Parts: sequence; structure tokens; C-alpha cells
Amino acid sequence: MKLKIRVPEFLYILSYSFYLIGKILSVSTIPTVFPLFQTFVNYYYYLCVILLLAKVVIDRSFSFNSLVKSSLLTVLIIVSAISSNNLKYLSYFFLLILSTKNVDIRNVIKYFCGVLSFLLVLVFIGYWSGVLPNYYAISGGSYRNALGYNYITYAPNLFFHLELAYLYVRGNKIRFRELLFLFAISFYLYVKTNTDSAFYLGTLAIILVLFLKLFKIKPEFKNWLTNFTDRWLLLISAIVPIALSILYGTKSNLFKLLDSILNNRLRLGYEAINNYGIKLFGQEVEVIGTKVSGTVLKYDESYNFIDSSFLRILLTYGVVILLFLIISYIILGYKNPYRTITYSVCFMILILHSIWDPQFFDIFYNPFLIFIGVLFSQTNDDIKHAISSRY
Repeated sequence: MKLKIRVPEFLYILSYSFYLIGKILSVSTIPTVFPLFQTFVNYYYYLCVILLLAKVVIDRSFSFNSLVKSSLLTVLIIVSAISSNNLKYLSYFFLLILSTKNVDIRNVIKYFCGVLSFLLVLVFIGYWSGVLPNYYAISGGSYRNALGYNYITYAPNLFFHLELAYLYVRGNKIRFRELLFLFAISFYLYVKTNTDSAFYLGTLAIILVLFLKLFKIKPEFKNWLTNFTDRWLLLISAIVPIALSILYGTKSNLFKLLDSILNNRLRLGYEAINNYGIKLFGQEVEVIGTKVSGTVLKYDESYNFIDSSFLRILLTYGVVILLFLIISYIILGYKNPYRTITYSVCFMILILHSIWDPQFFDIFYNPFLIFIGVLFSQTNDDIKHAISSRY
């Protein structure tokens, strides 16, 4: 993968890379060994913001259209950030979206793959060598290893998102041995952590990309199905877990059965909706997961984890932010200059995973969020460059 970057793009990628380093290492057990690390990360965030602001200053010129969009988005982010008490995350997400001018988003995702690969290897070496403490949990009679992270699903879910990003940037140029290597790592993580969704959906993504390669499907291929998934799958996938969680309150045997299949996700979603209610601009939601007892991860007595990305976004960030994401991706489905058939496949898998897993709106997991920047800050020159280089 050849990378040619300009100064504004370099600052953007540097900021995002630093953000990834801070966030991912902070969910490993490194802060347990080096307690000052977390304090460092708290200040480290401001460096990421400064780099993006420097990039915006270098960009200088702004069109009236982009200023209007930026102003509206700024108001939205500020109100939601105050309501949900998530100022740091929302402000950084907002800056990423509004500073994609003079940035090739494919390059950003290529660097995401490189940085995340390095971090996963680094934490694994720490775990394997015994430098990092390791936690484990026993669930359903199976031993689940956290592999140097604070929770058992961090490693497989980080790799799952890396897998999708890598499949996207490699596209039809990917080799069979690369697909086999991705599957081998995914299978290893599944054996160690017993994280079903990341493994099965990651494997499905590999099979679909293999199909595209074997049948020599051109990158520019699109049909009614890819158009539908690019535009409408997120909307449908957001409605499903929210509606099912609400319907669980009917106490129907059907929904009780479905809840048992989904490991209590409907019950927990229903309880979260009842406890917090649905707000226009969100609210502070206290999510309680596991606690550590020695090296064992145990479910807290007050466990109330919200697994669905879309229900979590609705409760934490509010109706307006969820609608913003849905509408943005509907519009992107019509005018995303970075779209390829591999993008459509990876986006579909990402959305299906997000129905019952909570990572969709975390920028350190999901680099596909950055594509929203096409609608707010990319210029005609950026779009022409993306179209000319996407295949």
C-alpha cells in the first residue's frame, strides 16, 4: 500500500494515530502496571485536539456552505455533549468530521490498520511475556481469556474492526494468503476469548471478499442490494434492537425466548429504557459491567450493560445524534466517492455486528465514521481525487 500524504493530511493522521494509541493502551492492563499512564492519557487528548486545530488553520479557506454546516453541527455537538457529559469524545469526533478537507480518507484508514496492528502486537507481547497482568472469566462453562486487556472482548472486537478496515483498503488486490492469515488470527482470538459475533461476522466478511475475488467482481460494481445496504441498512438495524427491547416489556414468551438466545440483551435494553428514558439530546448513563477479583472478571451484581450500539447511542447521546448518524449514512449511500464493492460488504458486516455490540460510535474502533466528513468538509477536489484513486 503506497502512501502519499500532504502536510494537512499528515497532521490529521498524526492526531488520529495518537488518539488510537492513548485509547487502546488505556483499555489494556498497562495502567495497572504503570498507574501514571492513565493520567498521561488524560492530557494526551489535548495534543490530539491541538494537532487537528493546527490542520484547520493550515487549511485556511472555508466555503459558505461548509461554514453553515459546521456551525449547525457545532451547536448539535455542544448541546449533546452537555446533556450526556461526553464533551471530550464528542468534541474530538466533531473535529475529525469537520477537518477532512485535503485528506484522503482511504489513507487515514490505511494508517488506522498499521497503528492498530502495532498496538495489538504490543499488548499481545506484554501478555505473552507476563509483563502485563492477565484477566479471565468463566462463562457458560468456558474459560475466556482477556489477553492483556481489561475485558475479554476487547482483543477480538479490536481485531474485527481492523479486519474490516484492512479488507476495505486492500479491496480486490488482497491475496489468498492474507485472507487465510486474517482468518487464522480471528480463529485464535475466538478460541481464547469465545467471542462469537466478532469471529462469525469476521469470517463472513472474509468469505464474501473471497467470493468477490474468485468471481473477479469489479470494485465499481453496484446493484440494488448494495445500494439498499449502503443507504438503508443502518436505519433498519437501529430500529430492530430498540423496538425489540421495548416489546420485551409485553412479557410475551416469544420475546423471552429471543432474550435468552441474545444473552439477556432485550431485558437489559428494556430496563435501560425504563430507568433512563429517551431524551432528545441524551443524558449521562452509568453502565456497569464486570469487576475484577484478583485476576478473575466477574459480573457485577448491578450489571446493566447496554450491548446494542444503536440503543446505547439513543440513550446516551439522544435522538438527535442517532438521527444525525442515520441521515448522514443514507446520504453517503448516494454520494460516497470512496465507495467500492468491498466497502459495501465491510459496511454491511459492520452494521450487522453493531446491532447487538456496542462499538459502532467509538472512533477508536470504527474508522468508517470518518466518511461522514465527506458531507461536511471535503471539497470538490477531495472528491475528484477520491473517485480517481478508489479503484
